[in-house]
Amino acid sequence: DRSQAQLDRFAELFTQSLTMRHFGARMSFPEGRMVVVELPEVQPQHRGGLGASAVNGGVLSALFDFAIGCTPALRDPTRRCATVQLSMSFERPATGNHLRVEAVIFNALIIVALIPLALKGVRYRPLGAAALLR
Repeated sequence: DRSQAQLDRFAELFTQSLTMRHFGARMSFPEGRMVVVELPEVQPQHRGGLGASAVNGGVLSALFDFAIGCTPALRDPTRRCATVQLSMSFERPATGNHLRVEAVIFNALIIVALIPLALKGVRYRPLGAAALLR
């Protein structure tokens, strides 16, 4: 069985990895129920080309990959894990200055939600992936 301390150590080691430091992202396992990957401050290099305000799709894909690839740690943080397949379609640009990706295991399926924060004119109300499944 896994403990919150094991998950916290896993998240700490992953957050300290070269890739996560490069992105400026951090990972956590709140209450051991989900994986959260946050980009607390979207930098200019995270944005799309030619002065776009939207976050680059490659950055979004990487954040999803981090979350999906580490979700099996919710079951056993001592085993290695990786994303097997990642396919994304973008309906609209993700903008804002803070990005948060949440992933949960739901009946053996991994559910991921991207929550762009600090949208102009949009009141943000925190809503976790678990609430979306109700």
